[in-house]
Amino acid sequence: MKQQRIKIYPAEARIIQTLYQTPRNLTSNEVAVKSGVSWPTAIKYLQKWKEKGLVKIKKENYHSIKYNKEMEREVWEIKKEEIDKALNIR
Repeated sequence: MKQQRIKIYPAEARIIQTLYQTPRNLTSNEVAVKSGVSWPTAIKYLQKWKEKGLVKIKKENYHSIKYNKEMEREVWEIKKEEIDKALNIR
């Protein structure tokens, strides 16, 4: 029986590649800029992957120079093992 191939769009591939190559968690804006896609496109794919359990949102604290206080932002964390399974990589 022939396996069905997963169709991956170019923007989707660039986002996956960016998340794989970056050793830290990224905000949705950073994902869009580093991948070279628009912000709404990045959000669309990240939300799609969140529903499938491939990525998750994590809260991260940082110091804001503008407001001179500690703040919290949402960053995207990739689950490499789950993506490897979905793409049939080893």
